[in-house]
Amino acid sequence: MFTIYVDDNTDEEAVNLYRELSARHKHMDEIEDGVHPMGNTSYKTFEHNEKHLALKLGVKNDVVKEYFRINMYKKGFYVHGKSYSRLEKRQQHVITYQKAGKAEFASVISFIQSEEQNPNKIINFAFIKEIRKNRPLGCVWEVSIEEDRLEVIPNQNIVNVNNFMKADNKCFVCPSPNRYDRD
Repeated sequence: MFTIYVDDNTDEEAVNLYRELSARHKHMDEIEDGVHPMGNTSYKTFEHNEKHLALKLGVKNDVVKEYFRINMYKKGFYVHGKSYSRLEKRQQHVITYQKAGKAEFASVISFIQSEEQNPNKIINFAFIKEIRKNRPLGCVWEVSIEEDRLEVIPNQNIVNVNNFMKADNKCFVCPSPNRYDRD
């Protein structure tokens, strides 16, 4: 490890380069800008319907890396896939994501990373199951889960994590509490 000392009379370009290098050093294991994988990674072979969905994003590989937890450190929250073992306690698999300029709800199944050979690039995305909004109840939405509809979204489309609950045979999604406010 090395240290760069910057004088007060150093030009602004050098200071900006120093800040950029410092930021990169802190997050060397990020999979893309602002997304850091957590936990173990395994290899997965796509099923037929998963392969068809992944082709929409340009994925040509049949075998990809799969993981179930990410930290979106620039947005400040953790997202878990449904297969994460302590999921019932945390309830952080229901997300808000951008779809055609609108905010929609979904439940994350897992996160995928594909290292494409031609062209040489890495594609990061999530398999999700869409959650249909039925009606708003203030800031809470009554929702229904589309169990059979699997979709894919790029990780950068994830906007927020929500709280999910069931009551009286109905499902509800509400925004997470502001962690900067005091209770």
